[in-house]
Amino acid sequence: EKISCIISYTMLVAGKKYLIAFILFFLLHQNKTDAQRIIKYSDKNFGYTVIRDSIFSADYMNEHDSVVKQIIITRLKNNKVVQEIKPKEQGVTRWFGKNFLVQDANFDGFNDIMLYQYGKGINSTYLVWLYNPAKNKFEECEQLENITSPEFDYSKKLIYSNWKGGAGYFGNGIYIYKNGKYILVFSLEVERSEHKKDTVLLTQKTLTTNGKLIKESKYYPNVEGFRLFDSLS
Repeated sequence: EKISCIISYTMLVAGKKYLIAFILFFLLHQNKTDAQRIIKYSDKNFGYTVIRDSIFSADYMNEHDSVVKQIIITRLKNNKVVQEIKPKEQGVTRWFGKNFLVQDANFDGFNDIMLYQYGKGINSTYLVWLYNPAKNKFEECEQLENITSPEFDYSKKLIYSNWKGGAGYFGNGIYIYKNGKYILVFSLEVERSEHKKDTVLLTQKTLTTNGKLIKESKYYPNVEGFRLFDSLS
């Protein structure tokens, strides 16, 4: 009985040691993953300091899950802070090459800034601030924020968008930027048909540069056509 008590006591002490060690590891790691990280970008006019907070998650060994808390914009010629942006809600994401973009998003010759917000792959959305040279300020553009997975064609001044609603429902759109607005000029939707086996319904729309519908057509391609479009999704 004494031996049993000694064993139980030894196990209890050992268990407490492991528990204390685990708590210390947890606290140290949490401090590490909750730490702020600073990443700097620049173009010929401005410097962009992106301050992001790493987030403690179930995958606690991953130190790259984060949200951006602040973007500090500095004019390079005098090193003066001209604007501080506190982004609205974002999804927690791992930091990768396209989280923060400095590029011309409205074809006016000035760089704008884009911050990854939600989604994954084809359904990604960005928070966007367009540079207003008259005000010397970056202004949020909710219209572009609603265009999923935007890609910019600078030679044609077009914005391409792709989206996917499921295995049998996806599409794309083409936008222009005119008079301060992003205007849809072409769209294609692909939807698995409920009436014809092994095929899909394609809905194609062509619009004017003012956003008015010119033509809408719906048709069923053959099976090979479906496979082609499905592979593009």
